[in-house]
Amino acid sequence: MNARGVTLLETLLYLALFGVVIGGLTLSAYSFFETSGRNQGKAILQNEQDFLVRKINWVLSRAESVSGPTTGTAGETLTAHLYGGGTAVIALMDGFVTLDGLPLNAAGIVVSNLRFVHTLTTSTNIERVEAGFTMRMQTPNGMTILQSASTTHFLQPRQP
Repeated sequence: MNARGVTLLETLLYLALFGVVIGGLTLSAYSFFETSGRNQGKAILQNEQDFLVRKINWVLSRAESVSGPTTGTAGETLTAHLYGGGTAVIALMDGFVTLDGLPLNAAGIVVSNLRFVHTLTTSTNIERVEAGFTMRMQTPNGMTILQSASTTHFLQPRQP
């Protein structure tokens, strides 16, 4: 009688192939989840960046004049003198962009290098404020994501 069975060599070969397939699937899944976390972090940073830029532009759109950095220099604090009276102060404090002392960005996001450049062109009477900053956050797996943003806002021309 010829009995056909599985030899030890065939069993080891099948186990090795099974291990290669499972290893490949594990690496693919890990790569997928890592990419997903990085993309989610980038989306969060983009939303925070858009919010901060909109908030800075909103304050500047209500400004009659600004003070803080002298014309042509850079500084971390900007005071906007609003139409109808009052002021709004945008500053960097302990990794947060603040508006009148209240933080604007989320706790997991650190803002650095906030710079305002105030320029007044006397020949054309055009006043502009440039703002820029860098944001940093860590994904759940420990990867650091950096993103920079900037905006330029032109104030209403001063009356001579």
